Amino acid sequence: MPPELSVLSRDDAPASEALSPESVYLTQREGGTLYIDERGDRFRRRVERTGDAWDVRLEREHDEGSPEPVRTVELVRTPKGEIAMRALIDHAGVGPGRSRRGSRVVFEPPLVLLPASLGSEDAFESQAGARLFMRGGSEDDSSGEAGEARRSARLGASERLKLRTAEAAHKDHSRGHIEARVVEAELDLRFGRTRIRRTERLWVHPDLGIVAEAAGVRVSFAGIQVDRREHLHVMASEATPTPP
Repeated sequence: MPPELSVLSRDDAPASEALSPESVYLTQREGGTLYIDERGDRFRRRVERTGDAWDVRLEREHDEGSPEPVRTVELVRTPKGEIAMRALIDHAGVGPGRSRRGSRVVFEPPLVLLPASLGSEDAFESQAGARLFMRGGSEDDSSGEAGEARRSARLGASERLKLRTAEAAHKDHSRGHIEARVVEAELDLRFGRTRIRRTERLWVHPDLGIVAEAAGVRVSFAGIQVDRREHLHVMASEATPTPP
């Protein structure tokens, strides 16, 4: 069943408390957070600690068989307390037609996604070098293509949401309502004449993490759009959050 996401009210007044990057990227339910997309497909987001880093994996779940990897993000914490992305992996064979090659983008140095504290009046930007490796073809690209990455983010309004698939997820929204902060962000990748832009709107609860995500990806070559993808993921997990 497709999810329902409705904004019931909006408060544009600055929040008294800043938003931590851990609450956005590292908070999950026990066993991973389940999301439902606009087609009714199920996706589970898992956060796994690996030494001094975290692997954030998104997997498509099926009624039978093993989960299908969709995307993996490797995150690290900087000495300033920021959360930064070390690598972004899009797995091969995912999506309509199931013929898309996978890719891995490595950021040098890791690209900061959010500062240690993001307040209502803050506008955040970061940049880093990037190298793109294509995967899943007849042979992997071993050298990669050098490019650059830019990230911007801002903390928006507080919104009261109605989430049909998360009616019992937390005592604060036992009727299907939840208060969430909005984070608007953009990732801009450029490799030669190829440009990849990902825009996202995240609804974040400080205890539950990301309760909904609306994202779009645009790929262009020499200024001509060659690919476009959009999705809406709404949290369906009803388990207790697990601290990062």
